[in-house]
Amino acid sequence: MEAVFSIILLDDEQILHATGGAIQATLDTFKDDLYKLLKRLERYQEPLEYNHGAEFDLDDYSDADYKRFMRFTKSEIRRIWPLLHLEEIQWRERQNPKPEAAFCILLWKLSSKSRFIDLLVRFYYSDTSLCNIYNDMLTHLERHYLGLLF
Repeated sequence: MEAVFSIILLDDEQILHATGGAIQATLDTFKDDLYKLLKRLERYQEPLEYNHGAEFDLDDYSDADYKRFMRFTKSEIRRIWPLLHLEEIQWRERQNPKPEAAFCILLWKLSSKSRFIDLLVRFYYSDTSLCNIYNDMLTHLERHYLGLLF
């Protein structure tokens, strides 16, 4: 790598005179490619880690946490979600979350301005999966209960 950079540091006039411009064109292309690569490396972000094997459990947090972030206590959530017929949902992208986890994702998103990426550590799904689950929940609720709202 050091030899390559020493070639780049040569005076352009010297290279042009010695080679008639053939190496100059190659160096210009190399400089452009190197610049593009460096720009891509600047934008690169490490992938977010979340625990793929873990599953959401309603008992992992206190009632105070649920009341604060989802507006319901654990016992209220356990009473509500079976009434919504969440087992009928056709999940996209081969998602198959537990109904209580899907309901909690929906409640969390509706009650806070957090991004899906912020929910990775709590629900153990990727941000894309969380988005799909949220959208599928909204679609299901709209199909089944829109007539009751208006």
